[in-house]
Formats: sequence, structure tokens, C-alpha cells
Amino acid sequence: MTVLLLLLLCSGPVLPSWAQNSTEAEDEVLSLGHSLGTVSFAPAVPVAICSLERGGFAVLTERPAQLWIIDSSGEKDGAPVALPAAISRPRGILPLSRGHFIVVDRSGVLGEIDRKGRWVRTLPGPAAAWQPAALAIGPGGEGWLVTDLLRGQVHHLDVDGLVQKSWSGFIEPTGICAIGEQIWVSDRGHHRLIRFDPRTEQPDPTTAIGDHGAAPGLLAAPMGLCSVADRWLLVSDRDNHRVQVFGRHGISMHSFGIHSMLPRVALGRLHYPTGVAFDHTTGVCGVIEPSERRLQRFGVRDPESPVPAAEQWQRVDLVSHYGAYWALQRGGRLLAVSEPDSERISVLVRDLENPFEVDDIGGHGSLPTRFRTPTGIDFLPGTSVPRIVVADRGNRRLQMFEVPWKMTEPLRREPALIRLVRSVDLEQLARQYPSWHASVPPRLTALACNESGTIAVCDEANARILLLDARFRAIGVFEAPGLLRQATAISADGDGFLVADAGSGQLLRFVPGQLVPELIETGSTMPVGVDRHPDGSIWFTNGANHSLLRIPPGGGEAEVILAGAGTGERQLFRPRAVKIDEDG
Repeated sequence: MTVLLLLLLCSGPVLPSWAQNSTEAEDEVLSLGHSLGTVSFAPAVPVAICSLERGGFAVLTERPAQLWIIDSSGEKDGAPVALPAAISRPRGILPLSRGHFIVVDRSGVLGEIDRKGRWVRTLPGPAAAWQPAALAIGPGGEGWLVTDLLRGQVHHLDVDGLVQKSWSGFIEPTGICAIGEQIWVSDRGHHRLIRFDPRTEQPDPTTAIGDHGAAPGLLAAPMGLCSVADRWLLVSDRDNHRVQVFGRHGISMHSFGIHSMLPRVALGRLHYPTGVAFDHTTGVCGVIEPSERRLQRFGVRDPESPVPAAEQWQRVDLVSHYGAYWALQRGGRLLAVSEPDSERISVLVRDLENPFEVDDIGGHGSLPTRFRTPTGIDFLPGTSVPRIVVADRGNRRLQMFEVPWKMTEPLRREPALIRLVRSVDLEQLARQYPSWHASVPPRLTALACNESGTIAVCDEANARILLLDARFRAIGVFEAPGLLRQATAISADGDGFLVADAGSGQLLRFVPGQLVPELIETGSTMPVGVDRHPDGSIWFTNGANHSLLRIPPGGGEAEVILAGAGTGERQLFRPRAVKIDEDG
């Protein structure tokens, strides 16, 4: 009997060093940060990641939609396999037994595939329209958790994909996992980690962990989550370009990652990381960076190896300040920039050799002049004092500001120059205006104002464009089922509006009173910015291949103006908004 017992003990599984002892495990997890290398998926964009039971990672990409298997050494395990046609824009993946996976698409399709990408079964999921963002195993290993961006909810599904329970109260639930019996949700809109016990509690953002900022424990657009040994939580802190490690008590214990200022630079540098997963067999953390088209693997540095310089840098004010939307004052000198990552807008004098910032306004919150992810922005024409309209996505509102700036020498920054004029809650306004009624709240993206004072703001959640007058009164709506899917940019164009739609890959021109928009062929897979040149040509940016293109005034094939992912003189990297002044 003694011999048999010894044989059983000796033949048991060999645990990785980090898991053999709880103290060692804590030391190892809190020492993550040494870059072990990268895996490139270019030109495909990685969008979801999970760890595998026997080691390594599974990664889903889009454009094209594929499944990649990365082994525990960081090498690609064979060629990628194409995903089923129903999964063209994947958003989440979970491993099952037998090498199968649960996958979910942005369109709401939920199902099971095998390792070769073949469709096994379709799962029902929520009955109403929804937009999934992340998947995780449920508390106690029972069922699955999935977040819903469209309705700001979290759903608990059983193994047959049927909804068992749902929770509301989120703005942008972008990541989810379970630690013990608790559910943790990363909310990009609140910049917080919301934890709750599903047996006894409802999620409460006011008691959540973190807030918008750059110090340890603060977050800027938290995205992916994963748990380690039911004791730690890895959080992809996107706009701080780092990964933070939280204990289950909610205290930030460690972080790693340095902002990558140049494209394709790794060595521990991160550029807007999203998904994160932990390989329990090797103690390696995998982080996906969609903008870099790669997976970066992090582990513990060998004590005998030299410390890379990047791992020793001290970082101050990690929250980046990059504009996603911007606007030019018509016939004026001002430039207004919307910065979703730093939750502010800034106003600059643009016609100098180096644009000069005269003031900014914002900060995270729901009070007037505060933002929860500001997006579209434009100057309102025809006002004696420059006025700016801003789409405040997380708060589902528009805010209007005036900028009573006059050129004086010497040029200086003028604090408190920008003043609030008015704001409107579009969710409430939609209830009062019959043609705006919708089953889900608006999700605001791009915005533009034309010469007649009409404000057009894109509502991504309901695939439409809302129209208001200068006093924020509802006056109409543009809809184009099947054509208008994911409007990423809009600009005034005479009596109408030009729209770049990344979902359909089209440019559309809407005119009030016309039921069907004009289609403008681009040959682009992902137009993300658009504007009309005074000579009649249309200029647009293509996010899929980092390029700026021009369509001649009479139409025809688009001419490439700038192209190539990089920071060279004629290169672009992740181009977005394009605006053209009145003088061209």
C-alpha cells in the first residue's frame, strides 16, 4: 500500500513553478513585465484572446476573420483557419473540451466551432438585439458570462446559450471574468472595475474600483480582464498603455508596459492593448494590441539576464492625449480636438508653425462640462462667438460650448476661456420625439454641423443619424437599413452630409428630404474619415491600410495620396479624421 501511494504521488502532474507555492505564485505574478517576444498577425487585426488548457493561446482576428493557435513557446501552431461566415467580426472566445471553442460575433451570433474553424452549433443568446464584447466562464465554472455593449448589460448564459440572468447599470462593459463567486466587469465608460456577488448584489458603479487617471489603481479605458488562480486580476488598461495586476481585494499591486511611441516597436512597450489572457501552464501573460496587429507575451525576467532599459523607466501622466475627432473653425483660426482617452476637448490656434493650445475643458464625470468619452466635435456656423458642439458618448448627451477668443500679442494660454452654453440628454429627447423612438439608448460617435445650423450626430447603436437644430431640438433622422451600419465619420457637404461607414465600407451622402442616400464607391474596406475639398473632390482615410485617398470631382477611381504604416514624411499610422479648410 505504501509503495502504491508513492507511485501515485510521483506520477501526479508537475505544476509550473509559479503555481507550486502560493507565496512563490504571488511573487511571480507580481513580477510579470519582461517581454518574451511578439506574434504578428498582419494584416489581420487581433480582437479576442483566451488561454488553452494545455498551454498557449487562441486568438481571433478580423479582416480576415481567422482562428490562430499560439503554442506555449510563442510559435504559431500551424496556419490560421478561416472562421464561419456568420463570424465575420468576432469579439470573444472561450475554450471547451475536445479542442472546441465558444465564439461570439459583434452582430450577436453566438456558437461553437472546432479547432479547424468548422461550425458545430448555434446558441440562442439574448432574445433582443445585442452587441457582445467579451466572454468568460461563469462563477464556479457554471455557464458563461457575456457583456452587451448595445444595452450596457451583462448576461449569464447556461451551457445551451440560454440567458439565466441579466444585470444592467453599465455604460461600456468591455471585459469580464469571475473570481470565486464574484463577477468582475471592466467598464470603459466609468473607467472602473465593477465587482458584485450575483447571488445577493446588483452592480453599483459608485462603489466600483478605480476612476479615470494614470496613478496606480486608476484606469483609462479598461478593456480585457482575466483572473489568475482566483486571487489576482489582470486588467488591460488601454489608454494608459499598460496592464495592471489587482488583488481580489481591489488594490492595484503591480503594472507593466511602456507606451510605444513608434509603430511596431515591442520590447515591453504597449500601444492601446485590449485583450489579455494568462497561460497557467507557463505563467506567461498574452496581450493583444489591435493597432500593432500583434500578440505580445510577458513573463518573469531571468535574474541572470540584463534588465532592458524600458523596464526601468519611470512614467508620469500615463494617460495619453490623442485626438480621435477634430474640427476646423470655418473662416477662422481655431482648431478643436476631442480626446476620448483624456476625457477632454482642447482648442488651439491652428495657423501657426506650431499650433498653440489656448484652453481645454473636461475631465471624467457626468456633471456639466465633464465627459464620459467625448467623440464627435464640430464648430457651429453662423455665430458671432465661436461655438463648439461635442458628442458625449458615455453620458448620451450633446454639449455646446462657446470660445470668446480674440488674438492678442503675446499669445498666451487663457484658462476658463471655454464656457458651457447648453446640453441635452439624447436618451430623454428620443422618448419625446416619435421618429427617434428606439429599443436601445443612443451610442454617439461622429458629429457635424452644416451651414444651415443643422447638427447631425451618428447613433451607432441604432444605425442611424440624428438631426437637431442649433437649440438642440429634434428635427429629423437619417436611416438607411443595410447601408448605414457603423458610421465612423461625418462632415457637412452643402445642404447634406458625407458619411464614412466602416461597417459597409461605403461613403454615403445624405440630403434632408431624400429617402435614399447617394452611394459613393471607394474600393476601401474601412473608410474612417471623410471631407469634401473646395474643388469638389472627396478625401477620405482608410483605416485598414493606413492611407489617405482622393476621389476626383467627377467620380472615378480613388487616388492614393499618402500610404504606409509608419511615421515617415509620407506615411500614416491609424489615420482617423480628415478635415479640409475653405481654402483647400
